[in-house]
Amino acid sequence: MSEAAFNISTTLQTRRKEVTEKKESIEVKFETAKDQLQKLYAKSKPVRESPQQLEQKIAELERKRTLTSLPLSQEKDILRQIDRIKKSVIQAQENKEHESLIRDKKAEVDALRNEIRSLVAQISELNNAILKIELAGRLHCSTNDLETKVVECPVDKLGEVIGKGGSKLKELQQQTGCVVEVDRNSSKVTLKGNNSAIQHAVKKIEDIILILDDEILLTSKIHSFLFSNGMTPFKELRNNHSEVYIELSKESKKLKVRGKEGAISSLKDAIAQLDVAMETIKVSNKEAGLVIGKGGSMIKSLTEKYSIGVEINKDATESAFVEVVGTSSNVADAVKEINQLLYQNQDVKSVVVVNKLIKNRLLENSGASLKLMQKELNKTFDTNSIRLGFESSKDQDTENAASSALFEIASIQAVHMAAIDVLKQKIAECESNILTVHVDPTIVPKIIGKGGEKIKELKKLGKGSTIEIDKVTGEVSIFSSDENTKNLVKADIDTIVAQNQSLKIPVEEPMIGLIYGNAGKDIRAKIGSKNVTLLRDVPNGFILKGKLEDITAGANLLRDFMALNHTVEIKFDVDDTKILMRKDSIIATLEKESNVKIRMLRSNRILEIRGTEEKAKFAATEIQNFLRGGNGCVVLKIAVLPTIIGAVIGKNGSNISRYENEHPGVKIDVSSINHVMTFRGEENIAYQARQTVLTEMLKIYANDTVDLPADLPKDLSDKDNLRKITNDRSVAISFRGSQAKLRGNYMDVFAVKATILSLISESHESRLALSPKVFDLLCNADEQILENLKNTKSVAVDLDRDYHSVVISGKKSNVKRAKKELMEIIESSCPNLTSIVSAPKYIAHAMSTLVVTDIMAQSGCDLVFDSELGMCLLHATTSSERLANGVRMIEDIVKSCEKKIHVVHFDATESWIANSLLTTYSGLLNDIEKKHGCKIDVLKDEILVTVTKKDLAVPDGAKAALADLLGTAKSQNVFIEIPESSMTQFIGQSSKHIKNFAKTYNVQIERIKKSSCCLHIYGSKVAVSSAAGAVKEWVSEWESKNPGILVKVEPPITDLLVKSEKAKISREFGVKIDVNTEDSTVVVRGGKGNSHDKAVLAIKNLSGIAISHNHSSSGQSSVNEPSIQRNQKKNTLTDDTNRTSSCTQKVVVPSVII
Repeated sequence: MSEAAFNISTTLQTRRKEVTEKKESIEVKFETAKDQLQKLYAKSKPVRESPQQLEQKIAELERKRTLTSLPLSQEKDILRQIDRIKKSVIQAQENKEHESLIRDKKAEVDALRNEIRSLVAQISELNNAILKIELAGRLHCSTNDLETKVVECPVDKLGEVIGKGGSKLKELQQQTGCVVEVDRNSSKVTLKGNNSAIQHAVKKIEDIILILDDEILLTSKIHSFLFSNGMTPFKELRNNHSEVYIELSKESKKLKVRGKEGAISSLKDAIAQLDVAMETIKVSNKEAGLVIGKGGSMIKSLTEKYSIGVEINKDATESAFVEVVGTSSNVADAVKEINQLLYQNQDVKSVVVVNKLIKNRLLENSGASLKLMQKELNKTFDTNSIRLGFESSKDQDTENAASSALFEIASIQAVHMAAIDVLKQKIAECESNILTVHVDPTIVPKIIGKGGEKIKELKKLGKGSTIEIDKVTGEVSIFSSDENTKNLVKADIDTIVAQNQSLKIPVEEPMIGLIYGNAGKDIRAKIGSKNVTLLRDVPNGFILKGKLEDITAGANLLRDFMALNHTVEIKFDVDDTKILMRKDSIIATLEKESNVKIRMLRSNRILEIRGTEEKAKFAATEIQNFLRGGNGCVVLKIAVLPTIIGAVIGKNGSNISRYENEHPGVKIDVSSINHVMTFRGEENIAYQARQTVLTEMLKIYANDTVDLPADLPKDLSDKDNLRKITNDRSVAISFRGSQAKLRGNYMDVFAVKATILSLISESHESRLALSPKVFDLLCNADEQILENLKNTKSVAVDLDRDYHSVVISGKKSNVKRAKKELMEIIESSCPNLTSIVSAPKYIAHAMSTLVVTDIMAQSGCDLVFDSELGMCLLHATTSSERLANGVRMIEDIVKSCEKKIHVVHFDATESWIANSLLTTYSGLLNDIEKKHGCKIDVLKDEILVTVTKKDLAVPDGAKAALADLLGTAKSQNVFIEIPESSMTQFIGQSSKHIKNFAKTYNVQIERIKKSSCCLHIYGSKVAVSSAAGAVKEWVSEWESKNPGILVKVEPPITDLLVKSEKAKISREFGVKIDVNTEDSTVVVRGGKGNSHDKAVLAIKNLSGIAISHNHSSSGQSSVNEPSIQRNQKKNTLTDDTNRTSSCTQKVVVPSVII
């Protein structure tokens, strides 16, 4: 700085000091004045109203006080108010003076503030001038050379330009000599100095601004590689790119870098070009120690040799992972060396099969010999890895465990094969001292002796030896290094063998028990007296032991005993127990006549027959024929209901005895367990006995009860219900409380009880009572048969074993189908002995208990008649001839009944008539019955009416009367089909139109619930006819107002439309569709534009057939309309009253446009 500049600077600093002192003095005065102003403000007490307003208030109050007569209290109150207002007037005057003082003081404060501002501006100018002079002096230039430059700086870089606590800013000013000012609001940096200093500063700032911070994401391989070998790769990378600051952390795979863009890009390229590979080897913890080496020697060697990084990580298990990272070629070589190291030090185990004697020798004296052999092997191969031992006998093959042992050798792979060779040589030396002798395994116990005494003696012979015996194969091994000792032992064993020869005698299983039981006590004693031991040879029979001549004699004794005691076993059923235990049973007869002995094993249900083979087999055949039938003997079974079993048997079995006396040669038994009576004997006599019992059982009356639920919906005691329940059966029913008591023939009682149970059950229930043989056949059949029946027919199926019945419950139609299929299954199971015969339901009264029993007795067949199905199931026990007789008897009954019954059938469209006859015309039916002495039954399910007269033909008068009644019903009932889309209009709002229509013509009109387009008109003949004509006219008029397109389709398409497609097409095209299922036509009405044509096309696509359509407007036919369509239009109403098969006058209004 020059002297002149220095003087100017001094002068300016002096002036700045004076101005600063003056500013400080004025600031003191300013603060004092400001405090005084605040105090004036605090003392002011503002009054809201002006003095004039206050004076006016006083005047009004005085006027009120003086001119009005007021109570004293009010006058005092007014005076107090006047006093308060006067004080406010005084205060207002004082405020006026106070405000003048505040204005003066405020003007003084403003003047001082303006003077301070002027002085501050002067100080700022002086500071700028002084700084400019000092800057010029610092830069060694004149003030004229100084200039200012503004540099834009990114907001995120402002902090780096300023630095912590302004450190970077100070550093920049010191390095360049410039004055640097940063404006954070505008992100601008202002530089003051000469040109060269400013350029220097600009360059420094640009260096800061252009520096980038970046992160490079490293792969796991490269990250590990940079840390490998003492971080040598990282250091090389940093030295090669010194212009970039690099930061690497073990915790993160991100490499933090800072530098210019080009330098960072060069660093990224260098990292990308690194040829780094990483391989992981899974090892055990023991193998991990090998890779590390003693004191880390192996891992250090690998690192230095291949310039790689090796890291070993252990997990929670017994495993570890060796990670090798480096250049690809180096990693491959290092991994190869590691694998070779692991292989050579891998534990390997092998086994050598040795004689068990050698094992025992080596394990003597706590295994001293084995330990010595192991020590010698380790010394031979200069290692400590060789280990010797024997596998546990439980791990060995049981076939070889007795004579051999598995010698284990374990070592590292490097010496394993050589060690095995040396071991085998040592074993061979030991095996040369073994002598082997083979004996019969059954003699082994004699060689061992009681408590091992004999074998102990053998081991002490000569110089002593080790002896091992395989009890399974009979191999005896003698180990001794002295030949004479081995020969002495062998000679003693040969002597034992000679004294213990054996002979096997095959014996059947039943005979074994006999010989060991009381019956074989004597023969066992005789064999023992021959100095022969009798042993069990499982499972073939016996072994005789002793000298050869002795066991030969014992064998002859045993064979003679077996010849006289040949045994045959026969299984019998639990039902047969009682008849087999009778005093006069077949067992007693055979024992007496055939000289055999028969024992009954009740727990196993086995008959054991003993004697000579011929007699035992003869007795067994006779018993089989008796129990199962054969050789002229039959076994017949009938079911006996639990309710009458006592009556059938009689007191102390008196009835059974009587039946047997009346039919000599027949044995009869009744099982109280299965409720079955069994007849055994010659065929004809057995069937006669069966016929006698069945006939007498008809005389048995039974009592039974049925528990009724409290909430029973039907009154069963009602006359109609009782008639339905009994179905003409002679059963007396009385109701007492919650029970129904039944009394009558036992079979009728059973049938009525089943009917009541079906009525009171939640679902329809039906019982199919079967014969014992058929029921057993069903019980023993595949369970899947009944399961399939349940699933396919949606019913419940249960077996009632007490009543030999199949109980089927569910929806009535499903139950009927299930019963029918079950009967067909039974028929197919026994095609030659079972047959199904149809018997119409209307002859059910003819298949009474008496008739059914008579058919069973006469034909010898078992018969089940199901009135619900109108089917008979016949089953013959012995021959198809009896089955044919039974079928013929049923067919004769059906033919006889049909001659005496007048039947009127109706078709499906006339199903309504059954309900009408039972309701509207029931009184007329009763009149016909009384007049002609006949019975009329209406069968709703079969849609028919039957007329019968007991034992006589139906009178012609009854037939004619019924025909007249049916004609009357038909003329008084008409069913009319109208277009479905017209139905709503015909019924009218709140059914107003249809009610008025019915009232007008004096008829009743109902819409059929199950049909969307059918009306039922009924009343007098004339009224019904008039109403039907009126409906025809109404429909014609409606159709003329609602024209449409007629479409002829196949019947399956009408079904499809009714079920699903009609609503879909109607919604899609905005049309109405009427479907006539009788003549398979469809009419499309309404819609906008060509929507009805589109609807017709949709129907056409459904049908897949050619469709003829007939457009009609204002009652005119289309010119292209086929003649057949025109003819149909001329007869829009078809009167079917003359159809003989019809029950009603059926007037059909087709959906055809006229």
